[in-house]
Amino acid sequence: MRTIKETIEEKKTMIEVSESELRYLLAAGHGLLENIPDDALSTYTNFTSSEIKNFSKKIRAIMDDNDISV
Repeated sequence: MRTIKETIEEKKTMIEVSESELRYLLAAGHGLLENIPDDALSTYTNFTSSEIKNFSKKIRAIMDDNDISV
C-alpha cells in the first residue's frame, strides 16, 4: 500500500542546520522507532516506521558525505 507521501510530490524546503542538530534528527528518529509501537507512531508523527527509517538513512548519508560523526 502506498502512502500519500509516496504518491504526491511534496514541496521541498532548504534549511540550514548545525552538526549537532543533524545528530538530534537522527537520534529522534531512532528513539521513536525504539520506544513507540508501530501502530502508535501516527499519534506522534505522520510518518510510518519505514518512512522514519528512510528519512534517517537520508540524514545519515548527508552526515557521511560531510564527514560528520554520529
